[in-house]
Amino acid sequence: MSFFLKTIERLFDRHIRNDILIGYPLHINQHAYQAGKSTDSALHILVGRIERALNNKKYALGVFLDIEGAFNNASPGSLLHILRARRVSSTIIWWIDSMLSSRI
Repeated sequence: MSFFLKTIERLFDRHIRNDILIGYPLHINQHAYQAGKSTDSALHILVGRIERALNNKKYALGVFLDIEGAFNNASPGSLLHILRARRVSSTIIWWIDSMLSSRI
């Protein structure tokens, strides 16, 4: 069963990345789920901004927020709302809802 669920999960992930996010892209500052972006690219941008401020003898203010268990604490309703807004198919939304509501 684990193999089957991992296969379905990968198919849905590929569909969302290659189809849904093309028509409804994420915010430009979002670095997850975007080709060529990662935590490394986010850090590169951050360091670049700090270096520019220092070179121009200006201030650089950083606020860092780490939400432990952000996904586990997000309400399934809000996640499903976002999926609907991005026009994800009702079958995929139903499957995700089923997986979220039955997990322990």
